[in-house]
Amino acid sequence: MKRIVFFLLPILVFLIPFRVKPQGNLPTLDQVKLFRQLIGTWQRAGKTDTVAYYEIREFGNAFRQTNYRTIKGVTHLDILYSYRFSPQEGKFRLFGHTPDGAELSFLAWFVTENRILLERNKDFETLKPIHRNDVTLTSPTKLHVISYNREGGKMAETDWLKIK
Repeated sequence: MKRIVFFLLPILVFLIPFRVKPQGNLPTLDQVKLFRQLIGTWQRAGKTDTVAYYEIREFGNAFRQTNYRTIKGVTHLDILYSYRFSPQEGKFRLFGHTPDGAELSFLAWFVTENRILLERNKDFETLKPIHRNDVTLTSPTKLHVISYNREGGKMAETDWLKIK
């Protein structure tokens, strides 16, 4: 048995480097360029007495998002987000604040040219997402969002229309 191991070991050591190929040939997505598709004002589709909308603007090398709700004609600030692209992670880091002082953190990245995943987590911890949004840009003026809970169960589906 020892002879077989000593005979095969040098062969395996020689062959393994040729079998493992790096994933470097995969196309990389220009995350910042793709994110620019989302700049503008987006409003949730549907007829209710509450209108939800948000505005995304470029802010130097980052982006900012302001979420609003208009309830019975009165507009309220909902959440402020800042987005910063992390080249080391290949993802955006989002940090949000609500008017009551709550803090939210997300990681976001495009998986295709028209699909972005957003994972809410605690302090950018990637192993335990609290909530996930799967956002598909179905046209230049329409987003379809599916929200999932931490167990992966679907919570909601919404459509958003670009109004500016």
